[in-house]
Amino acid sequence: MCTGCWGGSGFGVRPAGGCRGVGGADPPRPPEVEQSMGVLNSGVVYALWDYSAEFGDELSFREGEPVTVLRRQPPEELDWWWGSLYGHEGYVPRNYFGLFPRVRPQRKKV
Repeated sequence: MCTGCWGGSGFGVRPAGGCRGVGGADPPRPPEVEQSMGVLNSGVVYALWDYSAEFGDELSFREGEPVTVLRRQPPEELDWWWGSLYGHEGYVPRNYFGLFPRVRPQRKKV
């Protein structure tokens, strides 16, 4: 099922959708963070980037929105989780999420 790309923080794999890049080259997450994603905090993770669903079984979300991970299985779906957002359920690419919302530095007005 999931073949052709490497997982991690830079790319995701989806059987019907192929490989997708993520907007920047973030460093890989430590294994203990990867294992706790979608488990800690009652399964709530925060979108680090916007995502527009490409298929009917996916969820669209905006940066900063909290998504509740409902299922991290089966094993062949390593790069996608089944999640819930505002009463809707669908697949979400796990490499778009963090344990906390992204913090952006404030720009000083000149």
